Amino acid sequence: MKAFVVSEKEANFILPYVPTEFMNKENLILGCVDDEGTCVGVAVFQIRTETSSLRYIYVAVGYRRKGAGCTMIDFFSRIAKRNGINGLEVNFFLDKDTESLHKFFGAMDFSHDKDENNMCPEYTTTLEELFQNIPVIKRQKEYKFCKLADITEREYASAKSDLQKYSKQGTYVPLLPKDSYDDRFSCMVFLNQELKGAIMVRKLSEESMEVSYIWTMQKNSKLLLAMMNESLGYAKKELSNDCTVRMIGYTKEGTTLIQRLSGEKAERRIPVRMLLVV
Repeated sequence: MKAFVVSEKEANFILPYVPTEFMNKENLILGCVDDEGTCVGVAVFQIRTETSSLRYIYVAVGYRRKGAGCTMIDFFSRIAKRNGINGLEVNFFLDKDTESLHKFFGAMDFSHDKDENNMCPEYTTTLEELFQNIPVIKRQKEYKFCKLADITEREYASAKSDLQKYSKQGTYVPLLPKDSYDDRFSCMVFLNQELKGAIMVRKLSEESMEVSYIWTMQKNSKLLLAMMNESLGYAKKELSNDCTVRMIGYTKEGTTLIQRLSGEKAERRIPVRMLLVV
């Protein structure tokens, strides 16, 4: 087995292995070939100054447990050392489909992050089940509810500025780029032109969607529920009741709400973060 850096032209020939979402300048793509020169696997690494991230790894079915994955990780470690990168992290949810990955990373000397117990679990339910558990909260008149599609660049820039000030007070609140989520469903809320909360939604397919980054500036539970009603109401007009809803809070406030609303039938998955010193 031999690892190599995949160029942009070469990546086009192994696209069944590399999802197009990873084809950008932030990522380093490594491939692995067998003794006959056939590409049998790929790995995608997001390059960061100190600790990089393994975003994706795939090995062809007939070549698993034969060293392809180890070859690519080892090759990246050598590249990392030459470029002053001292660590590699990997994040995934532990379930029956990822048990083999968990064992693989353990065998490669990845260790569990001490802070992973503070990471937010993922809950999966249906849109219908979720609506049955969400109390109906009327819009509070003083607040302005906006779909991402209706927010101007000026308003978005102002929102980022508000969050930077708030974060300096010791509270981290995430705000991702507008194009990261579905602008028809995602919702931001303003009061007197100041950002007070957000809920981010992404349509994954006709049968599934993702809800995340649910928060308010001052832990306003009524506003939180109003945002859920507003945003999921948009989605319900386009998606079926049995649509799968995958939810992860990313904040304690969002996680508490999701746990409360998911219901007894919801599937819960535990996040894992493992680190390798290179």
